[in-house]
Amino acid sequence: MKTGLSALVCVLLLMTPAWPENLPEAPSAHFVQHGPPLPHPELPPARVADRTYWSWMTVATISTVADAVSTHRCLAQGRSETNFLYGSHPSTGQLYGESAAILGGYAVLSYFIKKQNRGKEPSWAWQLVPAIFTGMHGVGAASNSGCL
Repeated sequence: MKTGLSALVCVLLLMTPAWPENLPEAPSAHFVQHGPPLPHPELPPARVADRTYWSWMTVATISTVADAVSTHRCLAQGRSETNFLYGSHPSTGQLYGESAAILGGYAVLSYFIKKQNRGKEPSWAWQLVPAIFTGMHGVGAASNSGCL
């Protein structure tokens, strides 16, 4: 009993600085700024090469590779190429090299169109370039599917 009573007295003595009259003033309801205003950090601009861009470039790369591989198989069977950029019987290096250069060209073109149209309407217009070339390569790969 004496131990509990002495513990209670110790707690009450230690709590005396915490009575309400010893507390600091509560903050006021209005904001007072001391000194010059602080600059707000500006948000960095949105990335040009974002997830949508890389998704389009992945699909475009897949369709380009499918078209080049199927064209190569058709050429190996003695057929000829109808695209005037490659000639009627392009070599393997020429076929893959020119396909990679064309893919790189419209990837760069899409990037710069997207960069120029940020914040403008229509902001989706850059997607027309990879969509058209992906469709063209998809049609090319489908027309070559008889060679598989």
